[in-house]
Amino acid sequence: MPTIKKNKFVDDGTGRLVIYAHIEPKTADQQLSKVEDATQKYASSNEAVATVEADPADASKFLIVWVGAGTTQITATADADLDTGEIKEISGASDLKLEEDEADTLDIVIDTPIEDAVV
Repeated sequence: MPTIKKNKFVDDGTGRLVIYAHIEPKTADQQLSKVEDATQKYASSNEAVATVEADPADASKFLIVWVGAGTTQITATADADLDTGEIKEISGASDLKLEEDEADTLDIVIDTPIEDAVV
């Protein structure tokens, strides 16, 4: 399960912290495939951790919006065009762990000695 620290999210200009993501539909032999426009749906299993929003300019992209630390599963579904005239719903999921930022290290800086310091 990937872990994402809060400092990896960026402000989207409205004060929300987001990470950008996208889907890559693939055929059974792992070739990139097409999905029908406007059929993509995204969800978060734990909206106390993150919410998900489709990008209105490109439905293959979406935003994961920080709500709080914890774990969630992000899911996506879409109707795939199988190039045979058949349309089939496909789906994918990714488990995520979101963590608050914490101090990782503590540096000690030795300053220049002060002449005639009183001890």
